[in-house]
Amino acid sequence: MYQTPPVYQEAKAVYLIRTAPSLPDWRAMFPRAVLCWEPEQQYMVRANAASFRNSLPMIDIVSPNLLEASQVYGFTDPASLVRAMLDDGARIAVLRMGEKGSLAGMRGSDTMFKIPAVSVPQIVDQTGAGNTYGAGSWRAGWKPAVSAWPRATGRLLPRSRWK
Repeated sequence: MYQTPPVYQEAKAVYLIRTAPSLPDWRAMFPRAVLCWEPEQQYMVRANAASFRNSLPMIDIVSPNLLEASQVYGFTDPASLVRAMLDDGARIAVLRMGEKGSLAGMRGSDTMFKIPAVSVPQIVDQTGAGNTYGAGSWRAGWKPAVSAWPRATGRLLPRSRWK
């Protein structure tokens, strides 16, 4: 098991960039925290499909990119990929699609939300952009105690865009 400082045990959320085999250890270390998982890119291949899919029930939010999810599932339709991750046990699936934004869904709801990409005048360095999106915005906008999907995602979208 991994060593973490005792103060980390109080974390309300943990953002992981890992492969699936390490997830049970992280869940054991943080049983009450929201686990947001961005699978490592090299792990997201067809050969690891069963491992990926079997790991989804132990995390709260999964956020692969479109290419990675397509390689695991064998198809490219964004809505079908989000639905497949939810059907496989993810509580929330957020599919990152680069300049096309992202698509998010929550288990138990038929509603999906298209979140547009933010246009910037000049990209200097994209390093960590997806990580920041996953680690910061999704944890800030989702609260496990909120059961209504529009309220759960409403902090991420302007009120005028709630469905």
